[in-house]
Amino acid sequence: MTPTVGLQYQLTPDIMTYVSYAKGYKDGGWTARVTSPVPAVPSFGPEKDQTYEIGTKSEWLHHHLMVNAAAFYSDYDNIQLNFQKGESPTIQNAGNAKIFGTELDTRWLIGGGFSLAATAGYMDAYYTTLAAGLNYGQACVQPWQACTTLGSKLPKTPKWKSSLSPVYVTELNNGAALRFGVDFSYTASMFNDALNTTLLRRGDTRVYNTSATYISSDDRYEVAVGGTNITNDRYLTTGNQDTTGGAIWGTYSAPAEWYLTLRVKF
Repeated sequence: MTPTVGLQYQLTPDIMTYVSYAKGYKDGGWTARVTSPVPAVPSFGPEKDQTYEIGTKSEWLHHHLMVNAAAFYSDYDNIQLNFQKGESPTIQNAGNAKIFGTELDTRWLIGGGFSLAATAGYMDAYYTTLAAGLNYGQACVQPWQACTTLGSKLPKTPKWKSSLSPVYVTELNNGAALRFGVDFSYTASMFNDALNTTLLRRGDTRVYNTSATYISSDDRYEVAVGGTNITNDRYLTTGNQDTTGGAIWGTYSAPAEWYLTLRVKF
């Protein structure tokens, strides 16, 4: 059973509040690629989660300002994570974990062609219990033999995330429009692997994107030019530690890229 239950209440025509509960799971399975002799195929059980959320969605200033806010709590049982076992990456049930978080999403039509969108999120993720045998008797000396402990951080769970996206739109004499936009996003540091390997820690990242778009008066076509990660901020996006082979590997984000696009409606 994976039920979802929600209740919402309209405080005013412009303010709605809600609460919800959801239960979900991921199937168990086994690791098909094993490079060392083992007495049995490594298997893992299902992961289960229960999530509670409370929030509000609202509009202000005669529908020029939208403010959405939420807080959530997730309780994981037998969370599935990737661990290196010998030369083979294997999925294992690491234990139980809890995640508490808040989110804020705002959009403001300022006027004069200007608008602004902003988001912010906070997340506190931590283990409550650990399964036995996760570290395979390692010495647990960073950075070469990292280990998972109750104080370890869950992978891919930054404490803070935020974004800011100003946009300016102006109309031309022929009825066409020009739209200029900038996107800025900030993500706090995180670990890319379950063992919290020091060399695979991703530091704080700040990414800027920009674009300029021409939109025809009949909305039949548009031309856009822009760039992503224009400051060329490079950071680790994935990584793993092969203790048997003595290697730590990772992949990096894409560099600064520029594009030109044409869209036509036939």
